[in-house]
Amino acid sequence: MKKILVASSLPYSQSNRGIDIITEALLDMDMSVAHLTFPSKESFLKNDKNFTQLGIKGRKIAYYERIMKNFPKNITQYFINQTIKPLKNFNFSDYNYIILESGKTIFLIDLIPDKVPIIYRQSDSVKYVISKNTLFQNYENKVINKSQFILTVNSFFYEELKKEFPTKIKLIRNGINIPRDTVLSNPYKDGEKIKALYFGLFPLDYKDVLYAVAKFQKTDFHFIGPRIFSKFELNTLKKYPNFFYHGHQDNKTINSFLKYADFVFIPYKNSYKLRYFGLTSKYLISMYYNKPIISKKIGLINEFKDLNVLFYENKDELDKCLKKVKKDYQVFYNLDFNKFSKEEKIKEYKDFFERVLLI
Repeated sequence: MKKILVASSLPYSQSNRGIDIITEALLDMDMSVAHLTFPSKESFLKNDKNFTQLGIKGRKIAYYERIMKNFPKNITQYFINQTIKPLKNFNFSDYNYIILESGKTIFLIDLIPDKVPIIYRQSDSVKYVISKNTLFQNYENKVINKSQFILTVNSFFYEELKKEFPTKIKLIRNGINIPRDTVLSNPYKDGEKIKALYFGLFPLDYKDVLYAVAKFQKTDFHFIGPRIFSKFELNTLKKYPNFFYHGHQDNKTINSFLKYADFVFIPYKNSYKLRYFGLTSKYLISMYYNKPIISKKIGLINEFKDLNVLFYENKDELDKCLKKVKKDYQVFYNLDFNKFSKEEKIKEYKDFFERVLLI
């Protein structure tokens, strides 16, 4: 039985996150899997047959992107060293393979012996999305060069990496967790009003949200996700009776809101990161429920070919989109959603690992 270490910024759960689906695929293959949370807010160890969840409490002195993105290399290196210090005695040699997820997890490359093969799972590119710090970007280059294989979810990142690493790059897109056997109840109190929903983690354009909430008061706007507004923005928006903020919610609750919504509203905050956004699971699960989608225009719009998504770039276009979506506005998305299901993604990863791990 091969021993695999999966290192990620969040603990494992049966979610739709790509790294969690990788973990499930490996467990289905009867691998001995350890899921390391790094950095971790606390130390923990949970054993269950051939699966272990563990975290080693991090230090308060560590690398923080928001503060340190423009730090010079020598100072950045000091804080990276402090970040990985709690794992200096961790025995990485115990594992046949190590899978590193993009983010601070790649700092562990300094502690992993050369003899242990690495698979890099790039959910987001450090260079294009995660960090502006040049040393952080250099760490990603180090991991990419040292990795035996690279898994990415993004067509743009795939094409860029394929130029230099054509034999070790693989594109496996994120999927959706389809709640086939789950009973979903209507969470909305007012059945007469039009109901718009946003769910996610990316910060939102406060001015777009304020404009929509203030002008379209016959529509109730619901928002799910942690820290998508500043405290000031939230306090201002809460003055409007058609604005509802639900904070963090579990997957079942999100699906309930989505199933009974009239349309999905994605007013992303303007950012260079939008250039690399494409047909993600947020859009796919919305399409699964046949919901009209109004979205800030993103970069990889070619991935939406023949899909009736209403993209906008400015207030005038947003206004037209919001006026267009009524209670009886219907869309149909000609997609094979089974291809994007969690079960299909597990199969896709298992096919990959069966070849890679030479089982």
